[in-house]
Amino acid sequence: VAALLDAPSKAHHVAIALAAVTPVSFPWIERALDRGDPEIDAPMASALVPGRGRFFDPAPDGFAAAVGGCRSPHAIVRMAAVLLLMSPAYPKATRPLALAELQRLATDASSEVRRLTALSLGRVGKAAVPAALAALAPMRDDPVENVRSSARSSYAKLSGAS
Repeated sequence: VAALLDAPSKAHHVAIALAAVTPVSFPWIERALDRGDPEIDAPMASALVPGRGRFFDPAPDGFAAAVGGCRSPHAIVRMAAVLLLMSPAYPKATRPLALAELQRLATDASSEVRRLTALSLGRVGKAAVPAALAALAPMRDDPVENVRSSARSSYAKLSGAS
C-alpha cells in the first residue's frame, strides 16, 4: 500500500489495495486521505461509501480497527467505522465499548456520521436499550432531517423492544 501511494496513476490502485486489507486498515486509509491528493480522495470516498466492498465485511479481530476508525479526523472513515461497530462478527464482550463509541458519535460534526450512528444504535442488544434510547432521544431533534428520521425510527424500534 505504501508503494502505491507514490506510484503514478495511483488512485484506483490505492482504493483496490486498501479494500483488500482485512481487517480494514483505517490507519492506511487515513494516511492516504491525509495527503490531500484529489486523485486518491475521490476513489477512496467512493470505495468507503456504506455498503461497498470488504470494508463492511468485518473480521472477528477487527474491532480495535473499527474503534480507531470512529476516532478518525476524516468523516468518511468515521462513517465506515460506525457501521462496523455493532457487527455480530465481534465478540459480545466488545458491545459496551461499541455502545460508548456510538454515544460519543451521536454528536459528531458530520450529519452522515450521526445518521449512521442513529441506525447503528437501533441494532443494540436488549441489555443496551436504555443507553441507546438515551443517546437517540436528543438526536430526534437534530437539525438535519435524515438524522432526525433515522433517530426517530431507531428510537421507535427500541421503544417497542424494551
